[in-house]
Amino acid sequence: MEKDVKVGTSVQVNVLQEIGTPLKYFALAIFIVEGLLAALAYKATGNDFSILVVGMVGALLLLIGIVGYLVLKKPEALLGIRQQGIPEISLKYDVFLSSPMAAFGNEEDYKRDQENVLIIIDTLKQECRFNSVVYAGHKIESISDFDAADLSVNTDFKALLESKYFVMLYPKKLVSSVLVEAGWALALRKQSLYFVDNRDDLPFLLKQAEQAFSSIRIYDKCTTTGIVSLIKKHRTDLFLDHQ
Repeated sequence: MEKDVKVGTSVQVNVLQEIGTPLKYFALAIFIVEGLLAALAYKATGNDFSILVVGMVGALLLLIGIVGYLVLKKPEALLGIRQQGIPEISLKYDVFLSSPMAAFGNEEDYKRDQENVLIIIDTLKQECRFNSVVYAGHKIESISDFDAADLSVNTDFKALLESKYFVMLYPKKLVSSVLVEAGWALALRKQSLYFVDNRDDLPFLLKQAEQAFSSIRIYDKCTTTGIVSLIKKHRTDLFLDHQ
């Protein structure tokens, strides 16, 4: 008997592990109730049969009601979004600003871009009242000063994870880690701004992200002057959900 109980418990645990969303828990519960009522209805007659049929219909209506409530109030429950790979962590920074650095390939282009980025950061701090903007190039004077790749990945991801907003500057088509960081931000569901020269320079999935996710905004034909003007005009409204 003890062995049978252990086997039954193991099966139940395995079944529950395969259920990924709250909706599936509700559905499983309703199906179990339906099964029990159906089994009883098979042997029932008269008023008892009518009561069981009403119970089965009621159970189905309950499931429909639960689904309707979730669709209107908590759609994320239907999606089964899991955060198992994302540790609970408090936000330390206002903005994680991502801009190509090593991808420029020469000191002159890097320094010019760094100067433009610092202008944009100053504008974010002044106009949006942001106290902390993370930018990896803040203390990097030249391309030769970049950290080892494994250190940079860990540091960048942790900083992005701890930031409220994500801003990507993509001045021209480059093979750059900013695209990876944009993917991280998308996966972490960060409110994100992409300032690009030409949106067609973005990989297909990022280019279409604005259509699929309300947390993404893409501005193209952007110069440093244009970005500064946008920030001054809209301030923190730039980061608000646009749907």
